[in-house]
Amino acid sequence: MSIAYENQFIYDEAITTYQRPFLFNRKHLGGRSLHVGTYVATYKKNICCSDRHQFKIAEARESYNLARRTGIMSETCLDYAITEFKLNQIEKEFVLQLMESYNIISKIDDEHEDDEATALNRLYFIPYLLNSYADELDLSGYSVSDCLYIGYNKCFVPYIPNGIFYCLLSACLKMWNNRRVKLYYQCAKFFPLDDYYYAIVRKEKSYISLQYCYQEINDVEILKLISQKVEISIHQKRPYNTIKEKFYKIMNERMPKYANLPCQFSMFDVANAIK
Repeated sequence: MSIAYENQFIYDEAITTYQRPFLFNRKHLGGRSLHVGTYVATYKKNICCSDRHQFKIAEARESYNLARRTGIMSETCLDYAITEFKLNQIEKEFVLQLMESYNIISKIDDEHEDDEATALNRLYFIPYLLNSYADELDLSGYSVSDCLYIGYNKCFVPYIPNGIFYCLLSACLKMWNNRRVKLYYQCAKFFPLDDYYYAIVRKEKSYISLQYCYQEINDVEILKLISQKVEISIHQKRPYNTIKEKFYKIMNERMPKYANLPCQFSMFDVANAIK
């Protein structure tokens, strides 16, 4: 599906959902009429550029600073970030739906969460927010699998843009739907619900790497049992196939010139091979 076609589809879908058109025009953008993709980009920039926000309320300022460290923003903070657009609730929901369709943000709906306060103040996963000086992932104390690499021939795709990677992370969160996600420099650690392992998705130049890990314990028998359960779960659910499909779809939509290239798995040490 081309971006232009997808944009029209999203727009038509939103009009059907909300029973009224929300036009991208002078009301919100200073007299300019913009293509829906440009419109979404305008909101993304406004949310993600911290130097543009002078939060007068300490709680909102603290929440935004936390979002820059974690990639997770509360709806209250998000409201402050887009306050200049003066959207009503229907318009705001439409914009959020658009941004979710582009995998720019992902609403965190944790079915295991019963906290009413959390339900009233939704959380959004926004990888674009993460500071460039985020922490490196430390896996000491974990049993870690080998890397499975997903990607393209480096001769054709020498580098995966951060924007593509961030969209993939949002898509992964939708798949696992668990707020226990942590962002690090060039990678994220997800915790699939009802499983015993973390999934680590990392960007390696022209490849995406996938690893599984679980915390080491002193009890050998229990550790062996956990290892078996992890192996069975991965074999049955095959998360690597889903991640590959999502990555391939995102690449085709946002970088259509690579649409005919094969996306493939590899087990060799790509990180060293492409240095």
